[in-house]
Amino acid sequence: MQNAKKLMSVVATALLFAAPVASHAVDLDFNGAVSNGVRLSQNYGDGPTWDVTYRDLTTPSFSLLGWTTGYQGTRDVLYSGVTDAGSHGRITIAPYAGYQVTLNSFDLTPYLTGAPRTFSSQWAVYSVGGGASFASVGPLATLTTYSPALSSTTGVIIE
Repeated sequence: MQNAKKLMSVVATALLFAAPVASHAVDLDFNGAVSNGVRLSQNYGDGPTWDVTYRDLTTPSFSLLGWTTGYQGTRDVLYSGVTDAGSHGRITIAPYAGYQVTLNSFDLTPYLTGAPRTFSSQWAVYSVGGGASFASVGPLATLTTYSPALSSTTGVIIE
């Protein structure tokens, strides 16, 4: 199986940032926020009660890269690494004190050139400071939506 870049499109559709009493849903997408091969700004997606960070763990001091079109019919995606093998990215959504974050769903899509084929994919979603609560290892051939419905007062990581 081919190991390829994992692209995150509309990474966190319907993130829920909640105060102890009130809550509201926020869609974190990258429509119009990315350019081909350009690193995403670290302040993109931040809100009044949460902070979002993007890391290319292949080169930890770097943010994730963006691409506008051409991936399984998706637009405005994020990816990590400069080669297919060993790419490793992370998005952390951390609430401020007294708040929590809930990740309802997110999309992943493979980078495919030529005829569609599958590749081995590893990813996980977990609370900051906790173990994986939603993970997968296996083939990914098309855009796939995952729905972990994970809530945390310390933050949520998609890796």
